[in-house]
Amino acid sequence: MMNQARTNPLMVEIRKFVLKAEPLDAIEAGQFGASSFFREMFEISKMDTIPIAPLRVQNQNPLDEVHVVVDYKIVKKDYNTMQFDDSGEALMLKEDEIAQEIQAFFKGKYINTKERFAVKVCGGNCVLICYVEKVIPIDVKSRQPFGILNASADAETDIVCKPKNPKKLKVESNRMTDKQVFKKNMNFQELGIGGLDKEFNEIFRRAFNSRRYPQSIIEKYGIKHVKGMLLYGPPGTGKTLIARKISEALNCEKPQVVNGPEIFDKFVGGSEEKIRKLFEPAEKDMKEKGDQSDLHVIIFDEIDAICRKRGSTGSSGTGVNESVVNQLLSKMDGVDSLNNILIIGMTNRKDMIDEAILRPGRLEIHLEIGLPDLKGRLQIFEIHTRNMKKNGLLGDDVDLNHLSNITKNYTGAEIEAVCRSATSFALFKDVSMQPKEASSVASGIKVDEKKKKKKEGFVEHKILQADFMRALDEIKPAFGMDNDCLENKLVGGFFSYGPAFQHLYGKCTDFINEIRTSNSTQLLSILLEGKQRSGKTAIAAKLAIESDFPFVKMISPENFVGVSEYGKISEIVKTFDDAYKSNLSLIILDDIERLFEFIHIGPRFSNPILQALLVLIKKTPPRQDRKLMIIGTTSMKSTLEEMDVVDSFNVCLNVPQVSSEEEIGTVLDNYPCGGEEMKATMAKEAASAYMLDGVSIKNLILAIEIAMQKDPQQQVQEHHLLDSLRAIQN
Repeated sequence: MMNQARTNPLMVEIRKFVLKAEPLDAIEAGQFGASSFFREMFEISKMDTIPIAPLRVQNQNPLDEVHVVVDYKIVKKDYNTMQFDDSGEALMLKEDEIAQEIQAFFKGKYINTKERFAVKVCGGNCVLICYVEKVIPIDVKSRQPFGILNASADAETDIVCKPKNPKKLKVESNRMTDKQVFKKNMNFQELGIGGLDKEFNEIFRRAFNSRRYPQSIIEKYGIKHVKGMLLYGPPGTGKTLIARKISEALNCEKPQVVNGPEIFDKFVGGSEEKIRKLFEPAEKDMKEKGDQSDLHVIIFDEIDAICRKRGSTGSSGTGVNESVVNQLLSKMDGVDSLNNILIIGMTNRKDMIDEAILRPGRLEIHLEIGLPDLKGRLQIFEIHTRNMKKNGLLGDDVDLNHLSNITKNYTGAEIEAVCRSATSFALFKDVSMQPKEASSVASGIKVDEKKKKKKEGFVEHKILQADFMRALDEIKPAFGMDNDCLENKLVGGFFSYGPAFQHLYGKCTDFINEIRTSNSTQLLSILLEGKQRSGKTAIAAKLAIESDFPFVKMISPENFVGVSEYGKISEIVKTFDDAYKSNLSLIILDDIERLFEFIHIGPRFSNPILQALLVLIKKTPPRQDRKLMIIGTTSMKSTLEEMDVVDSFNVCLNVPQVSSEEEIGTVLDNYPCGGEEMKATMAKEAASAYMLDGVSIKNLILAIEIAMQKDPQQQVQEHHLLDSLRAIQN
């Protein structure tokens, strides 16, 4: 290239580019020749003067990676040496073959950032026009924009080739993509997401993992990327939180987060247009980059608002909902479907979503975000107490492990509410609701001391374990035990009144332990039958409280006064669906014959409610790790036998009447009776009067309390007790 007094090549530096110069007789002294690529790089033309200096840097700066953008020109179209894709438009080349040509071209030369060069491939029938996007030296401290390519097998320079126009050129690579889906060192707990490690692992495996591989590898497997997933579960478990935080974790185009109801527009066609606009960035990117397009994520919160089952709105609807569903379906999996999108839907009501949206190829991954387990609850407590601990405001006696253990079936939102409530108790300690003067006297603090406190600033109170325990009394889980309802059934007391009762209660306890410990039993149902006021509901409530099941609900007729037939069915079904979301649940069906509105006149009853109960009583929880126990009560066993209700239960147990002298005496042990002799006499007389049929436990207790009210000393007298029993029984 340049006339020299020497015959050996020389490394020279031209405008910070390092090039290899070779002597040539045709070039006069003081002149140099350059190809069109170099002239474009240096932006020079003929007869321009340009300084050239020998390379002074002795470090060869071996390179670890070289990133090259590749374009091509076909010299001669030869199908024997060239391979095109199925469309016949895009030339297909292997990255390893391009890298070999580049290695050969730069043997004994330096390669520079922003350098342009050309190499021949496909037997010389195609010329690749290459642009060096960046070079990465092995020495991380090096700042030189040039270096040499390593050819040794143990430290060969990795040449990464990217097509300039992916529509016209496809480069097949066997490497994993350098762009990770999630940002490096991403910690979801630091983002404020706790208890969802398993769910995030499944999301990554099923929805994102395949996108780490080059498209050429995916095509060899003959599969397509997942285009959509649905996160569903009870409210407060973290679905919307995932929607907010996933945009911070993803290393791709900024996700679009859409609240479902916001899609609807007052103008005709406006809702469908909003759907189309969501996909425009992905479509544009796909046209420009083809398979090299970045991933575009669209997150629909409350997706059930826009994807309701078609036809469910009835003839009175405007059809907008159905048009939106159709538009979304065509964009996700239509004729011109995109391969660079991922739709994430969030909902509490999976059952309301159109089935076409849920099929494979659309929202094919259905992931339940359920109630957090013990480890998850601990993570959530740690997240919401992190700042307290960091600033020294968390008491030394606070035991997060204990709090996590006693907050079974609390959702993430409810645990956050517990932390807020505990904080409010701590901050309320220096607040007095007394009048100003009374407050000063009552608190024992002088006015001057109070002024001094105001000058010093607010007192930072530590949050103690007692504050958390008070908060737990205040915040009750939606999927927990209905304590108020159950305790209300035990207001009159709970008494064990003899061997028959103890045998019954022992059997029920054994059944509870069976479903708790068994690995095979998922569903167990008990029907308690007996005469009215025999204590069936109280027994069921007592069993529920002592079972310590995390989810306990009572379905009682008193909760459905004024509710329509289908309103009752909806509420009953919802209670059972909620029970299926807990690992261990107990449902009490109180006074079953009243639930389906049975009366003897006619007879009349609600068949839809009856059929719903028959199905639900025998329905096994949908997941193997979920267990359900059902306790029913009835005073009309013979009627329920005719309706096949009794046969739907696994076990039917009789609740006995109080009849023997010993049983009545056992109940009287809980009341003042004026001595053992008086108690024995009363028990004997009462038993002889009601030995045939016995007396219900509730009637006996009511008679005893009436008898106590009649006596000035609030004691049970024999004649008062017998009179009260006679009045109640008649």
